[in-house]
Amino acid sequence: MHGAVADLPEGRWEGATIVNGQDIYQLGGSSHVLSASNCKTSPVDTIFKFTLGYKMWSQLPERLKVKRTAFTAVLLKNHIYLIGGYSEDDYVLEVERFDCMEGKSEMRNALLTRLKYLAGCVFKGVIYIFGGIEAGVASDKIYQHDESEDTWTEISKMLQPRCRHMVCESGEKIYILGGGDLTSSKVLKTMEMFDPITRQCTKLSKPMLRGVEMANAVYHEGVIYIVGGWTGEGAKASVMYYSVKDNRWHKINRPKIPKPTVHGNCVLVLLPM
Repeated sequence: MHGAVADLPEGRWEGATIVNGQDIYQLGGSSHVLSASNCKTSPVDTIFKFTLGYKMWSQLPERLKVKRTAFTAVLLKNHIYLIGGYSEDDYVLEVERFDCMEGKSEMRNALLTRLKYLAGCVFKGVIYIFGGIEAGVASDKIYQHDESEDTWTEISKMLQPRCRHMVCESGEKIYILGGGDLTSSKVLKTMEMFDPITRQCTKLSKPMLRGVEMANAVYHEGVIYIVGGWTGEGAKASVMYYSVKDNRWHKINRPKIPKPTVHGNCVLVLLPM
């Protein structure tokens, strides 16, 4: 089942939503400026915070140093890292770190290359990013961040280039799902599993039930949930899930999410009993 929560003060897409404890943060993304002739999107630098206890959104006084959209963001030790993306006229090379405790943002060392529509996660205290669009071409590169030195290193490659894909970690491995490769309009349904110890990717034998990109991937207790996304035939309001133990995909027919969603954000919040 699902239920409604308070709306954001302003509409956003291609931003990031991160959970830290009982607080949900929405950072950056694009705002829509609609007119009779076109729809213009503009990257923004806003930060919103939703506190579960108050059940309301508030805009924080701090602004991001760089307006960005189509980026990836991860949480590490009460800090939200904003990585890559696209700004008003170019790809974003800069990495920014927002301190949830202090409410302040600072710049960190930049990526090795400009990327947008990339995906990332934190695995055992280390940030990994996968793929994305680099100079108009889908990338297969995997990068690792050394927090103590604040440096980025290319450590491996995926089995195929991907952008607009999903990534999540299970505590043992990192799963890379769907996306596109920009060589055709076809949306990928393949999955890879990345082992941070061996730094190798393995193709999983059971692909997703359908190709999907620009969706949300959330891992919880042995299950990966894919929420919404674009299938090549349109936006979806459905949810499918993958059992890591059984290596099987399933579709949840009812209930669906309230509206089809693309470039939205989905987060897992564990509520106190």
